[in-house]
Amino acid sequence: MGASPDTDRTSKPTPVPPDGFLTERRRLQALAYNMTGSVATAEDIVQDAWLRWQTVDSSAVDSPRAYLYRIVVNLATTALARQKRERDGYPGEWLPEPWVTPWVPGADDAAEARELASLAVLHLLDRLGPAERSVFVLRTCLEMSYDEIAPVLGKSAAACRQIDSRARRRLGPLPDRAMNIEARAGVVQAFMAALAGEDKAGLLALLTDDAVVVQDGGGKVRAARNIVRSAEFAARLFLGLWRKRAAETTYLPCVVNGDLGMAEFHGERLHSVSAIHFRGGRIFGIYSVVAPAKLDAARQSPAFTPPDAA
Repeated sequence: MGASPDTDRTSKPTPVPPDGFLTERRRLQALAYNMTGSVATAEDIVQDAWLRWQTVDSSAVDSPRAYLYRIVVNLATTALARQKRERDGYPGEWLPEPWVTPWVPGADDAAEARELASLAVLHLLDRLGPAERSVFVLRTCLEMSYDEIAPVLGKSAAACRQIDSRARRRLGPLPDRAMNIEARAGVVQAFMAALAGEDKAGLLALLTDDAVVVQDGGGKVRAARNIVRSAEFAARLFLGLWRKRAAETTYLPCVVNGDLGMAEFHGERLHSVSAIHFRGGRIFGIYSVVAPAKLDAARQSPAFTPPDAA
């Protein structure tokens, strides 16, 4: 998902021209989203950064690029603190809003998809403080060198390296994104077929023994309140959900935060979006966003057309 923490590029921070905001806009939005886990908040932050940039005399700024990233990091850190206060007492597990894009068979992973942290990683990032989260996102998702990160955070490159190392220790092992996207697509489609066929043995063959399922219903719809652990319990959960609404349920493949996933429709209504993570060619994590308010952005994604019109 980015450059190895054990290596570092030695390039100097790259300045951008006064209109460089437009050049960096996509990456700035990815930064804001990875910091906050909210598509709408990321859009607001980038818009606010643009307005602030208009008031700056760029000729007086040593590194306009670092200045832009610093604005977004500061705005995102403030938004993240507010979100955490609002989430006090959140019912069940919390997941971010999914960033959904179409799956195009045969297409390589797009650069913008690789800049997004997976739902699994965003779930883990809640363990980190603001500085650790900022360095991790800049380094791992946006693949910036420590020399580039240093002026963004107002710290030395050595300090940024230490913060990144501490963040990685706290996070532990991260999901493997090395598996070819077409291979992942094959597993996801096999999972959906086994589910539709109520083939428990087929599901178990696709899941690692220690597979986990994390669901976020936001207290508004039914969802597992705790993390479901083991292939056996994961298969039971999905089969139980399928049997309740099989007649009106359709699954479609999509890309969720750069990972292969699936969308669940009840009729024409988007009911959930799940990111699927792999280990050794099998599914080890399914992260499902069911909370209706967190699916607003996904409903607008070009990834979806109503199932009967697909």
